[in-house]
Amino acid sequence: MFTVAPLSYYLGAAVRTGAETPRIVADGESFPLDGDLSAAAADTLRHCFLLDCVTRTEGLYPVDLHEREVLAERASIAPERWYGMPVDRRTAAYLSVPRSATDDLLEWHLTADIEPAVRNAEILPFVVDDLAVVRSPTPLSDRGNAPTEPDELEEFFRTDDARGLLRSTRTTQNADSVDESVRSPVDTETYGHVWVGEGFPMGASKPTVDAYRRRLDRQPADDSTTTVTLVCNDEEMLEEVDEELYGFLDMLRFEIRSHHDLTTAELREVLREETSFLHYVGHVEDEGVQCADGHLDLRTLSGTGVEAFLLNGCTSYEQGQALVDAGAFGGVVTLTSVSNAKATETGRHLARLLDIGFDFHGALDVIRRMRISRQNYVVVGDGRVTISQSETGTPLLLEVEEVVGEQARVTYRTYPTSRYQVGAMTHPYVEEGATQYVSVGDIEEYLLSAETYEEELAEQRTPIVVDGELRWTNSLRFESITDRP
Repeated sequence: MFTVAPLSYYLGAAVRTGAETPRIVADGESFPLDGDLSAAAADTLRHCFLLDCVTRTEGLYPVDLHEREVLAERASIAPERWYGMPVDRRTAAYLSVPRSATDDLLEWHLTADIEPAVRNAEILPFVVDDLAVVRSPTPLSDRGNAPTEPDELEEFFRTDDARGLLRSTRTTQNADSVDESVRSPVDTETYGHVWVGEGFPMGASKPTVDAYRRRLDRQPADDSTTTVTLVCNDEEMLEEVDEELYGFLDMLRFEIRSHHDLTTAELREVLREETSFLHYVGHVEDEGVQCADGHLDLRTLSGTGVEAFLLNGCTSYEQGQALVDAGAFGGVVTLTSVSNAKATETGRHLARLLDIGFDFHGALDVIRRMRISRQNYVVVGDGRVTISQSETGTPLLLEVEEVVGEQARVTYRTYPTSRYQVGAMTHPYVEEGATQYVSVGDIEEYLLSAETYEEELAEQRTPIVVDGELRWTNSLRFESITDRP
């Protein structure tokens, strides 16, 4: 039931039990769901969704859609006829189109691993509304094969003086170890990944029904001001909480509140105040968040005014979960110990990504493409929370694949948000013409010249990955890309 729920929801189809083999019945025709049910349901959802996107280029507002052009070269399609069909006939027509024609035309954005238990059924309406593909039962990888940090970071953690440079003061034999409550889900093909079950997932987010429900009640502030609260309880980490990280977009109003060396009572009061985003930097222990006079255990909070957060301290997931339980929508936490240098770099990048409109899922996917913090950072609560809006509609990432003469070959990648959902369209501004693309995942590869870079990117704060490092186009000269050894 969990596995077929998103497909059933999208098609408006009733679910019947008792068939010998799973199948879809549409307009009197039967279409089997062969093989693994989860994979077959996900493939069918993507197939029908893409063909709907193609069909919707007909009607009152014709659009030149890249995916339609490619599909027309691969198969016989009739969007002009499909447009006026009722859903059962249209679905039957879609399922008659070979799957090979659509296989590589649309990446998907979200996978939900759901333990098949009655208690988890309550979360289904939110999962299907996000159009996640569902795997149930949840596949787990061998803990011994779980992703690890790069070799140089593992070596750092093994040094005798590493403990003093971690965002924790607890004694540990292996700072990169995880406790028994951490699970290791099998990797997905989607950049977004949620886990509904016991424990905390490595490389995925852990939502709650309450956090999803708060999404429905969320209202924009009366004065349209985004409030960011910066808290640093360790002066050696002040480099991370730079006020200039936030409020870059001219079209939005930001209020920045900075606090340092708070006591437990002061931090409790700060967490009670309403704020769009809390960026905490400091030590996190078993006893709670370290303050000037001890520790504040966030599990003792009766409520909070924090909407979203980053708790950038060692093994902060339990304290982050407590903040969600107290009323926050969601936030980014760590599963293991993190070094000050790596945590500072990650925190600053996350701040910039959230500031330009990425949601938590998209921001963490960008971070995981770098050489740092690959699986340490995860989401608790609602991973689709945003604190800002993107100037480009759908947030985007450029990734340099190679240098070709005096040009750079880059991949143009987009990330849907709750405001610009999967199925939205985008026109890459590095491309001439009016062709639109379905805005999710890798759009296209382009040869980028210095002229285009200066005209379209140099004044924008666009994230770009160069040699595994995240840079920003407004502070990166094009020559530093093409002059690489």
